[in-house]
Amino acid sequence: MELPDGRFVADDHRIFLLPEEVLAAIREDFAQYQPQRHLLLNLGALVLGPGQTVHDSHERGVWMHKGRRGRMQLVEYHRFAELICEAMADDPPPLARLAVICRMVFHGRAETGRVDGADGIWVETGMEGFSCLRCGHCCRNVGYPREAGQEDVARWKAAGREDILKWVGIERRRGSERTYRIWIDPATGSPADTCPWLVRVPGSHLYGCAIQEVKPEICRLYPGSRKHALMTGCRGFEKPG
Repeated sequence: MELPDGRFVADDHRIFLLPEEVLAAIREDFAQYQPQRHLLLNLGALVLGPGQTVHDSHERGVWMHKGRRGRMQLVEYHRFAELICEAMADDPPPLARLAVICRMVFHGRAETGRVDGADGIWVETGMEGFSCLRCGHCCRNVGYPREAGQEDVARWKAAGREDILKWVGIERRRGSERTYRIWIDPATGSPADTCPWLVRVPGSHLYGCAIQEVKPEICRLYPGSRKHALMTGCRGFEKPG
C-alpha cells in the first residue's frame, strides 16, 4: 500500500480511512503491482461468494460462471481485480468484513473505528523499524513518470526553482484540470530513465537527493507501508549485517 491521503492520521504507523477511501486504496494496490494471484483468489471467494471462481491451472486467470448456471469463462487477473472492486462498490461490505479485507490486501493489522463521527478503518502501515539505507533503489527503479502534487508545484514556483519545474510535464484533463508528471526530460519530452536529482556520494555506495529540502511529497512518503516496500524492492526493513 502506498500511503493514501487519509483524512486522519494518528502517527506515522497508522491511518484512518473512510470506506470509500479504503476502496480507492485497494484499487491503487491492484493497479500498481503485478497480479497478486493468491490474494485475488482469496478475495474472490470472500467478496463474490464461495464457489464462484475456480483457479486456472495455467495461471492465466480465473474461471468464473457467467450467471448462476452459465458456462465457465476465463477472466484475466487484471479484469478479475476490477470485478472484485466493482462488487465492493456496488455492495459495500460491512465495516467488520472491510477490516478483514484490509488485512488481506495491505498485509497488516486493520480494525474498525470512528473519528469525528465518521465510521471507517484504522490501517497500520507496518513502518515500524524502517530505516532508509540510501541505496538509491527507489529513485532508480520504482517507476517514472509519477504524479507531482499541486502543492509540490506551488512550492517550486514560490521558491523560483525553474531548474525543477522544467522537468515537470503538464497534462490537461477535462478542460482546466491539470496533472503534473515527474520527471520528464526537457530535451526529449519523454520520461527520464532515472531521477535527475539522484547523486552518488563520492567514495561510497550511498546516494543522496540534490533537492532534498523541496523534493516531491511522493518521494517523502515512500515507501509508506511495509507491503509497498517489499513489493517494490525497498531494503529499508533489512536487518544490519
